[in-house]
Amino acid sequence: MNVSQLFTIPFTKGVGGISSYDNPAFSASTARASANEGRNHNFHFTFELHTEFIYKGGEVFTFVGDDDVFTFINKKLAIDLGGVHGAETMSATSTSRRRRWAS
Repeated sequence: MNVSQLFTIPFTKGVGGISSYDNPAFSASTARASANEGRNHNFHFTFELHTEFIYKGGEVFTFVGDDDVFTFINKKLAIDLGGVHGAETMSATSTSRRRRWAS
């Protein structure tokens, strides 16, 4: 069953205008306990995030995930951390000339 629910991610503003969210215990089912189907934790979930930002060039998006993290920017796959694995980190950086992204 797919259920949509609004969830606010509490970003922390850092030096140089960099915002971050770092919570190793986070999961979408933790954010919404009723998704756990009567269990303490439900590992069968999907978390989809949509956001907007002002493009200036040189932006870096860094994600850490231990299973299937796919990041699309402008409808193109920018980060692919697919598969079952321990926590891994990957970044995508914008280029100022053509608004393209490099992983």
